[in-house]
Amino acid sequence: MRTPAWRVVIVNYRTGALAARAAQQARIAVGDGDEIVVVDNASGDDSVERLTNMEGIRLETQADNRGYGAALNVGARGFEGDYLLLQNADTTITSSLPERFRRHFELLPTLGIMAPRLMSDDGTIQPSCRRFPTHRSILMSRGSPLGVMAQRNGRTYLLPEPATFTMCDVVAGACLAIRNDTWKALDGMDENFFLYAEDTDICRRAKNAGWLVGYDPSVQISHAWGASRAAESQRTAGWHAQSLVYYFRKHYPKRYVANALLSRLLYLNAAWRGGKQHRGS
Repeated sequence: MRTPAWRVVIVNYRTGALAARAAQQARIAVGDGDEIVVVDNASGDDSVERLTNMEGIRLETQADNRGYGAALNVGARGFEGDYLLLQNADTTITSSLPERFRRHFELLPTLGIMAPRLMSDDGTIQPSCRRFPTHRSILMSRGSPLGVMAQRNGRTYLLPEPATFTMCDVVAGACLAIRNDTWKALDGMDENFFLYAEDTDICRRAKNAGWLVGYDPSVQISHAWGASRAAESQRTAGWHAQSLVYYFRKHYPKRYVANALLSRLLYLNAAWRGGKQHRGS
């Protein structure tokens, strides 16, 4: 039996129907000898029942929810093949993705991470291709009061949507492929990120280690943005702030004053966003 070229790892938290759909589509997209693993992060609903005994799909159940990155590490554990495809439960990949991404990886031996274009159900493109965030640009995110101004002045960490394959600093972690050699060299995801910014962190560590990060907009996948977080909508703003505070302290350890100020502003923004979500505005 050949070693699988791909292992797809799908993380589920209380979105069993979406995870089942994602796993079924992934099973169609990859080869018969490749692997599909769904990790359920202690959903506590009917997800495990939905996902149990799906043909050609292995289910890993967690007793506790230790976060998205930790679940990806569980799903990737023990894999000896070539490439990992890491997915949210609310994404659906196309059949062209594995073969096209494999060709990119084979043509570019230093390409460590790849991502497709993310599409909403209404046909709009979701921003995925990014610069590394700075202390200034992270305050200009879409979810902040300064975000509208930032979009007008081009001061965000988002890059203009490219028309063709390109290199960038960061790609969105909703669906990304990573060379298994890269994954092992980086020791997988940093589990200190519970949710958010783990994608930025692994892209930064990959580039620091000499790997390239690529984005292929010709490969388009469906992403029901936010569906996997709906059950925890009032808490996501706090998780986002927590992860960003940790990211900047990790990668800019000597910028004490900037990190302290940023931490304060991020948590204030999280409180604003949480209140906005609670009011339904």
